[in-house]
Amino acid sequence: MEILIHAQTQELINLLNSKLSEYSFNFTKFRFTSEDDSQIKIYSKNDIENNKNINGNFVVYYKNEDLSDGSFFENLLEQDNCKYVFNLENLTKADVFNLVSVCSNIERPRLDRPTNINDEVSRTLLNSVDQLQRVKNIYDKLVPIRTIENKGITFTSKYIAGDSSGGEYFDIIKKTNQTIVLISSSTSYLSSSLLLETFESFRKLENVKEENIEQILNILGKRLEEIASDFSNIALMVITIDHLTMEMNTYYLGGFKFLGDDDQFHNITNVFGDFSGRKMQHFSCVLNRKTKVGILSPGIEKNLEEFNTKKDMVDLSSRFLELETKEFLDESFYIQKKNSDSSFVKYDATIVLLEVKNNVISKV
Repeated sequence: MEILIHAQTQELINLLNSKLSEYSFNFTKFRFTSEDDSQIKIYSKNDIENNKNINGNFVVYYKNEDLSDGSFFENLLEQDNCKYVFNLENLTKADVFNLVSVCSNIERPRLDRPTNINDEVSRTLLNSVDQLQRVKNIYDKLVPIRTIENKGITFTSKYIAGDSSGGEYFDIIKKTNQTIVLISSSTSYLSSSLLLETFESFRKLENVKEENIEQILNILGKRLEEIASDFSNIALMVITIDHLTMEMNTYYLGGFKFLGDDDQFHNITNVFGDFSGRKMQHFSCVLNRKTKVGILSPGIEKNLEEFNTKKDMVDLSSRFLELETKEFLDESFYIQKKNSDSSFVKYDATIVLLEVKNNVISKV
């Protein structure tokens, strides 16, 4: 996939593409193009300050020497068409992933505001903002909430990028009479690249059946064997929801957690696949009106262990069904990083909440 962007120099594009290669994002590349044809524009801090008539969506990069200008970053966060801010001299894996997401039209995860201001900028902003509410607003933008609706079911997700290698990726794919939810986790950039290719295989199908899932995951298993003798760190989840019958089939491998009515998660069986001796697990349930399901990725558990906050999350999860969606998501991500020395977490983490509306009609 090519991402058409407009920058002031070709050297910047070359740097971004070298980082894509370094982090094994081999599925895409940036290409320099004219301003009129670009999907998004990339400006430096000086470009923004010197050009008062910037139109359209844009991304801003800065250098270490710019960190002293707290008011600049504060004002930047107030602009809706500014989609991302990153340090050119410290371009991390999280930056690369978020740049690909922001600068392309793929839907994982869609970032509606600047979402990764590094620790240095965070401290600069904190030093320049007096009102507590302004500080809260800044941190709210660091981890945006994404909402998708399809035929009476609302999917609300929240994602945060961590500092560790590999990472988590998720997608929600709307089809004619189906919704597909995909989440993957890996500690290897190369494995992550293969998992993303698997996402694209599901996206191309008109209708996803169990035999399709088995075929795609068998191919994935064989390809993973070619690059590693042990891929026990791989986690993958595929959910299919049939909007005619409201049947939800969940296939998963690895440390996913499910919240909701416990009766929904009974009769878990091992099915197909061979991932370092492990098989995909499966359960099926029918979604009724007002059903609420929470899906916690493996990164959630890793961060809770890293920062010793598992008990807090257990207490919060016990109130899952009674809490409002945004309240649960905000509190969950606060718990993950409340004992962290920085503004961010160690591992990528994803939460997806599924809620069925009261007026959904299913085929009997």
